[in-house]
Parts: sequence; C-alpha cells; structure tokens
Amino acid sequence: MTKVRTDLTALLEQEITHLDSLISLLIREKDILVNRKFEELEDISAQKQALCALMEDSARQRIQVIGAQANAADYKTALGLYLKQLSKDEADEIESLNKTLAEKLTTCREYNTINGQVITTNIITRQEMIGALTGQSATTAPNVYTASGNIKPDSDSGHHQKA
Repeated sequence: MTKVRTDLTALLEQEITHLDSLISLLIREKDILVNRKFEELEDISAQKQALCALMEDSARQRIQVIGAQANAADYKTALGLYLKQLSKDEADEIESLNKTLAEKLTTCREYNTINGQVITTNIITRQEMIGALTGQSATTAPNVYTASGNIKPDSDSGHHQKA
C-alpha cells in the first residue's frame, strides 16, 4: 500500500511539473503569435508534443497504479476506492495533488483556447489584408476612384491581378 501511495504521489507531482512547463510554453506561444514570430512556432510545437507525450505516459502509469490496486475500470472510481484505504492525512495529500493537477489542466485548456483565438484572429486579419490588396473583398477593400473622382464599379475590382 505504501509503494502505491509513493508511486501515485510521485506521478502526480511529475504531471504537475510537466503541466507547469506546458503552461509556460503556452504563454510563450501566445507571445509568439501576438508578435507574429511564426518562425519560432515549430520549436514550441515540438516542445509541447514532447511534454504531452510525457504527460500521457505518466497518466497511463497513474491509472495502472490505482487501477491495479482497486480493480476499477475508471480512474476516478479507482482513486475514490483507493483513498478510502488510506489514513486521512495520506488521502488529503493525494486529493490535494489531484486537485492541483485538475486546476493546472484547466489552466492549460484556457491558454490553449486563447491561443486558438489569437490564431483565428491572425488568419482573419491576413485574409482581410489579402482581400484588400487583391480587390476581392468588397467589404474591406478601399474604394477605388476614377480619374473624374467617381467611385469605380466593383465589376472591375480585380483588374490589377492580370498584370
């Protein structure tokens, strides 16, 4: 029982450390996206993938440690059964680590959502700029005036693309 508790505590602490690293990467990724330093994204992506692989492996180990102990199918049920076997202090320690893990996962999801919104905004902005430059976007393209000062009809808005 003590080995299971020690292993579980170590795995939870390890995952929390990995999540702290992932949160730092997500914050850095947002800065890169906002400042459009796209050449740095590949390195961030590789680091995120490596961390995610480590976290998945640790989560599998955690489920095996608890699942084998409690003979339960899902982690939450197995954890609940396992915690009932521990002293109050031991159970509180593991519950606290598990809660911290859940909070950090939520934080990662929030940062990931924000980064997704920044990416979407960058894509929309880039599409609007391309549309304005090519004259294909009537809503965002500036008005083109003729030599007499009249607004040029939209039917010929893309004539400069032929050149």
